[in-house]
Amino acid sequence: MVRIDKRAGGTGLISGRKAFQRPMKEGVEILNAIQKENVGLGVHFRAVHLQPFYRERYGFRPGQLPAAEYASERVISLPLYPAMDDRDVQDTIAAVSKVRRMDANVSASRSAAKNVGMPLTSAWVNTTNNQKISSAKLRTLSPGPSPNGRGESNRMTITEHNTARRPTWAEIDLDALANNLRVIRAEVGSEVGVMAAVKADAYGHGAVPCARRLEAEGVNWFGVAMPEEGLELRHAGISKPILCLGGFWAGQESACLQQRLTPVVYRLDMIESFDRAARDAGLVADVHVKIDTGMGRLGVRADDVRQFCEALSAFQNIRVDGLMTHLAAADDPAQEDFTKDQLKRFQQAVDLFRERGFAPRYVHAANSAATFAYPQARGNIARPGGTLYGFRRDVLPPQIEASQLRPVLSLRSRIMLLKTVGKGEKLGYGSTFQTTRQSLIATVPIGYDDGYRRALSNRGRVIIGGTYAPVVGRVSMDLTLIDVTDVPGVTLDDQVTMLGREGALAISAEDLAELAGTISYEITCGISARVPRTYMENKTQT
Repeated sequence: MVRIDKRAGGTGLISGRKAFQRPMKEGVEILNAIQKENVGLGVHFRAVHLQPFYRERYGFRPGQLPAAEYASERVISLPLYPAMDDRDVQDTIAAVSKVRRMDANVSASRSAAKNVGMPLTSAWVNTTNNQKISSAKLRTLSPGPSPNGRGESNRMTITEHNTARRPTWAEIDLDALANNLRVIRAEVGSEVGVMAAVKADAYGHGAVPCARRLEAEGVNWFGVAMPEEGLELRHAGISKPILCLGGFWAGQESACLQQRLTPVVYRLDMIESFDRAARDAGLVADVHVKIDTGMGRLGVRADDVRQFCEALSAFQNIRVDGLMTHLAAADDPAQEDFTKDQLKRFQQAVDLFRERGFAPRYVHAANSAATFAYPQARGNIARPGGTLYGFRRDVLPPQIEASQLRPVLSLRSRIMLLKTVGKGEKLGYGSTFQTTRQSLIATVPIGYDDGYRRALSNRGRVIIGGTYAPVVGRVSMDLTLIDVTDVPGVTLDDQVTMLGREGALAISAEDLAELAGTISYEITCGISARVPRTYMENKTQT
């Protein structure tokens, strides 16, 4: 991965408003120059948490520019400070070019920016290789000596060194993902397409690698939450149709049109702005209209559909290519009547649209649960999410087994410390655990900031050496304690499976969710960006 920063404030090198004497927009120009010199690298940049003064003065907005996920074995870090001159830029371009020669397989990977931290614009480029995580390569462009003696660097020097990675990682089994798509295809039959939900970074699995494999397997559509996620896929070369399930925000109309992102619409003012953008571009734009049949979130209320259709007819540059709804309780047999009532209302809305002369090609209502439990909800395209990633127990109705679905994600770490503690000693924040015997305690470098939830304190268990071992004490931000007294032959650096399978033993996302009082989706979505993802395909790791 290449990370290119333009950073100011709080570094000790350049601080205060003086750091912004050269406008931050110049950082964008620098990054554009780098991108121009390195066609194919896919350099992107973002603005994060700019204070109001700088937002007003320099025109940036948090999240306005695309961001990238920090997850790769090789890391190239090139900070661009406001004091950089043309020679510095050329040095930076040369460094990035060297990375390009080192790795022919280069792909962009981005995720939503967190609005935290110092003012920053950044660019990332992923480079994939088969090195182990612990043998990462770090290349840093660091400040050179100050020419004016005041600590304001006008010169950058390039240094190179090796760095190790913390041994905590997530493994994504792309072959299991492909298997799950095939299971779903067999369930729905050849007459029904599949729209793979890859929103929220593919439920924490990595949207771009997952979408690439699913596209290679012949998936028909992708579903994302917002245009930003769709743009990430387009920048990575994904060509299949993409549906933005949450619609779009004002100002994103042109991007949707240019990148062939189909928005879900549910308000007339949205449609009006999209119609205007399509007219200006000389296009007729496709949309999917969402009907609220009982979920109560987004959608045209079922009893307002007639009036909505009448108003919709006025927009000449909009084509209603799809109609959809979302089922609230398809996984709950006790609410079967409610689900069937939702489907009835949806069919009535579809009939009204057709009576008014609309001819949607796509009609769809089936989420993961309905894909398996309500064939009448599929229409001509199903929208599986959790089942694609192998979730079953808290996604499907209990009468649906779907045993061929395989979990895709595993979360692993290694023991960083072993210590023997006496009987009666208390461990962790709040002293919530007290040993009842002399115990061997392992410390593992993973915590709730990584997504291993604090609710698993004194409740969770892990797998070490083919044995289950309990979590003891409170899960900390970065560390977790495990009682390994009963693990035969346990040693420092042993692998710890927090989530996943090891031999005959397994811990599922559903297991963790049940203990934490949540659902499997939240478990994998909550695995943070500081946990690198490694991708397994055909029994090889990338």
